[in-house]
Amino acid sequence: MWARIIGARLSENMLAKRGLLYRRQTHERYRHIARCKVTECDWRVHYSRLFDGVTRQVKSFKGKHTCPRLQHSSMASYSWVANELLTLFKENLTMDYLAMQNYIMERHGIAVLTHVCQRAEKLLKEWVEGKHGESYARLHEYMEIIKEKIQAQ
Repeated sequence: MWARIIGARLSENMLAKRGLLYRRQTHERYRHIARCKVTECDWRVHYSRLFDGVTRQVKSFKGKHTCPRLQHSSMASYSWVANELLTLFKENLTMDYLAMQNYIMERHGIAVLTHVCQRAEKLLKEWVEGKHGESYARLHEYMEIIKEKIQAQ
């Protein structure tokens, strides 16, 4: 599986999607080494961040990753969950966090914590419906439009 990925472009949460916990070893701006958090495992990946700031390109792998896939991944952040659920949430605006957890478990095999899904739900509502403050700031514009329509009648 990993041999196919060398030289490919990876999304930021590729390792999290695979249920792997890792720690970054280098603190350079563009070159990174990620190691498995399990101390007995000798797996590591050398990758570099591309200039778009999101995409990673794998340079090489060392060792064999023999650790079992984790059902719970703390690497699955609320922003990642929100990105995964954006199209589904647009179709079903009443989706709750339990449905989100079930979808992520079915699709990726990762158990996401409840508070992560709740934050993702809040973020999705902001993306789809807009922020409350922005809508409130436009209230005067809406009043002017209503007044114009009333005067036109």
